Amino acid sequence: MQQKKNIRLLISLVVLTIITTALIIFFNRDNNAVDKTIFQVADLKSVNKVVLERDSSKVELVLDASGRWRVNGELADPAMVDVLFATVQQAEPKRKISDKLTDSLNALLHHQGVHVLLFHDSEQISDFYAGGNASKTQAYFAKGEDEEVYVMVIPGYRVYTSGIFELDAAGWKDKYVFGFNWQNFKDLKVSFAASPADNFEVVMDKLPAISGIQADTARLNGFLDNVSLLTVDQYLTRDQASVYDSARLVPAVELIVSDLSGKNYSLALFPQPGKQVVFGLIQGKYAAIFDSRKILPLIKNKGWFVKK
Repeated sequence: MQQKKNIRLLISLVVLTIITTALIIFFNRDNNAVDKTIFQVADLKSVNKVVLERDSSKVELVLDASGRWRVNGELADPAMVDVLFATVQQAEPKRKISDKLTDSLNALLHHQGVHVLLFHDSEQISDFYAGGNASKTQAYFAKGEDEEVYVMVIPGYRVYTSGIFELDAAGWKDKYVFGFNWQNFKDLKVSFAASPADNFEVVMDKLPAISGIQADTARLNGFLDNVSLLTVDQYLTRDQASVYDSARLVPAVELIVSDLSGKNYSLALFPQPGKQVVFGLIQGKYAAIFDSRKILPLIKNKGWFVKK
């Protein structure tokens, strides 16, 4: 009789334990549940302006009348804009930050994070703050009008979700150095600091030609193709560019392309012997590096083009 009583008590204890555990799991799940769509925009295709504000800097991405995105007035890299919108669409909260950390993280996001604002024309559609921890391993978002902070992830990817918003203006620029309509090409001047006699100018007179010489057409057309298709491997931040300051006295080679409207597009190159990358300065202000294999076909003197 006592044995049966003990068995009943054991069964009751097991059942009670199961019920208690289930209730704990249920209530914890309910308390921690977050709206996965809280930072998403219902009609993302309507967004035609994105503003990224951080400290005193401001990056403004605007869709122009031709359907191209521009960053602070210059052509933007469409692939980077695609990444931006994919991030806004797919990023979701993993969990809400605990109350005891909310105030400190909110202060961090408002003072060091990026204020992201999305517009349709002049109408603001959404805004939030994006940032992360010092090691860039955990991303945080906070709604502009809310005090709650969330750990953010992109399901299926191990990425720092806030990284795309933290790019400076140069990081958004179109990777094509001479990103204009080459049907409007007028002339190209190439100069060599160490040997001015090798300087030359390509002019468009129905067909491209080099002033003063009879040029090999195949070589000249191939050269112009290489110039028109040249892309940046990486734009540099101000801190990164400072490493190259010692090389920025006089460019070894400079290319200046002019279009029919009179606008100039310039690239100064500073190749260094034995280096796999070449430092360049675009429009006199955007620092970038290039794979040396892209640059070598551009360093051709006037004599190389002479028709044999």
